[in-house]
Amino acid sequence: LRKKPRGSIAVELAATLPIFLILIVAGHQLSIVFAIRHRLADATHYAVRAAILSRDYTPAAIEGYVVSRLASTTMCNAITVTPSFVAGAYAPAGMALHVKTVCVVRPLFANAAIVSLAPSNLEINAALPIP
Repeated sequence: LRKKPRGSIAVELAATLPIFLILIVAGHQLSIVFAIRHRLADATHYAVRAAILSRDYTPAAIEGYVVSRLASTTMCNAITVTPSFVAGAYAPAGMALHVKTVCVVRPLFANAAIVSLAPSNLEINAALPIP
């Protein structure tokens, strides 16, 4: 007579559960980062368009456009907006407004023992010709 194996399911669950939890947390964190990246790209492109239309190319105005567009996003610890002018970007004699926005993403967990599986800095570049 053979005895029934008991506890094998518990051992298999204990071996595979941490892997599944890591995959679920990593997927959640990546989805948050992709959502932030999408909103940051939208805000950066909006800021370039708004600066071109208002003809206000000061760094404070452009940063204000980005921050106002990201008003409800709280997942960035810091946002850095760097505008610059590029000569000959779209035409030999033309100028373009180039804006680089960097967001330092707040980690999902504050515990230093948990390593972030997603990027910690997101950088978006946008440019439009100045008419």
